[in-house]
Amino acid sequence: MFFWFITIVYYLLGAIAACLISIVLSFLTILPFVASDETPVVGGFYWLYVFLLEATLLVPVSLALTAEVVERNVQARRFSWPKACRRLLVALPIAVGPLYTALFENLTVKNQRIAHRFQVGVLLYCVSAAFAYLALRISNHSDSSRYENAIRNLRQELIEFFKLSVGFSAVGFSITILQIYFALAVRGNGFGFDAIFSACAKAAIFGVILGNLSGMVVYYFVLCKHVSVKQMVTITAGSLILGCLGGLIFNWYFIFATPLLSTYIAWSLKDQALDREAL
Repeated sequence: MFFWFITIVYYLLGAIAACLISIVLSFLTILPFVASDETPVVGGFYWLYVFLLEATLLVPVSLALTAEVVERNVQARRFSWPKACRRLLVALPIAVGPLYTALFENLTVKNQRIAHRFQVGVLLYCVSAAFAYLALRISNHSDSSRYENAIRNLRQELIEFFKLSVGFSAVGFSITILQIYFALAVRGNGFGFDAIFSACAKAAIFGVILGNLSGMVVYYFVLCKHVSVKQMVTITAGSLILGCLGGLIFNWYFIFATPLLSTYIAWSLKDQALDREAL
């Protein structure tokens, strides 16, 4: 029972991560197509539809990868990309039900029969549920000792994830608020309350999201959980300095490029460490 509780928490975190990525991607998607003098209502309407479209596609992908991570721990094996790709293909039809509700249901003509739309929606959600069962089911290992060890590992990784999330949120918010504040202040808003309020509002959303996304990528995939205090300080300071300079040049939108800078700095530090070990 406790295993399925942890698994559901993992699935929720995977879905939330996909939604956070969708928020950033949808904003970047509509940014070139929405004029600067466009009303917020129209811009928000465009963003909402793009977000729903991207989220309904990214959430199944994230859930499939999460299922492979959980099953890897249960079966005490390495992460298998072929199995993950097969899960991804099976998980994609999960999006048909939510996609119908989010987009096509709102775009249908008013005189269309409500009963017909309801029947189609129920049918598509049944299809989504069936593919969700096939893509997200976990094959348990027969060895009880390995099973208990997998539960322990999943719990420890979950606790580690929450601790990292708090730290990355604080770092992302701090870096982003300084980037936006200096960019807005230098570009005409001044160093007053308006610039501070605008920077806080944007950093509370984008800073926390981008800080978590870039931090998790650097920690888990680039540095593979082997991080020293010196590397942490170098990555944070480099991201802050280069991010602020980029914000002064390219306006506050440069916050979306800062995670790429953080990843590049981390990759460079990893290469330097490997070169020193080779010598």
